Amino acid sequence: MANEVAKQKKFEITNKYDTNDMMDMVSGEFLSNVKLFVSESPEVKESKIPMNHYGIKNGEAVTDLGEKIDVLVLQWRYKALDMNDPIVQNYDKDSDTFKQIKEKSFIKDSKCVFGIEFLLWVPTQKIFAALYLNGKSSRKVAPTIAKDLGKWVTLGSVLCKNKEHTWFTNTCVPCSTPGEFPPEDKFQEELKKFQNPEDSSVEKSEKKDERER
Repeated sequence: MANEVAKQKKFEITNKYDTNDMMDMVSGEFLSNVKLFVSESPEVKESKIPMNHYGIKNGEAVTDLGEKIDVLVLQWRYKALDMNDPIVQNYDKDSDTFKQIKEKSFIKDSKCVFGIEFLLWVPTQKIFAALYLNGKSSRKVAPTIAKDLGKWVTLGSVLCKNKEHTWFTNTCVPCSTPGEFPPEDKFQEELKKFQNPEDSSVEKSEKKDERER
């Protein structure tokens, strides 16, 4: 009985540090990536997150954001990514590197993708994050999101199918319940970094599969 009472007892404990400062430190140099986890995602197969939920992956941990998420759309850019060793990313759609990665992306199992990357503010996590739409279906959603720069939107998913396959892809609709805006100084800082990326650079973060449908 004593053990049960001990388990149930809660202590009111405060800390002199700000949780937001912690997020700044753990997020590091690179943006967090928010994505729609589908049935083919390793994290879904490993039961780390339900299918068709949005989430943010940090190392081996996955934060489940739910089937729909409200976000603030801040900016977008082109991005091509070669996930072979060494990993190469490029943001200039007119460059030879970008065109080469794009061309290779149509080859099965090439580990190359291209598309549109968005800078988002995720109010529930109080972080800036990137949404990379690099699949044939998800790229078609990019113009819908891009027209809502500076606006709140709700990201969800929809079932797609053809004669051979069925899959889910992203959706975007206006948000009816806007969240808390990001701090102005941090917004300007992240916007500057997002708009001035290093082209044809090698990814310093862990190697990861960012392919989508």
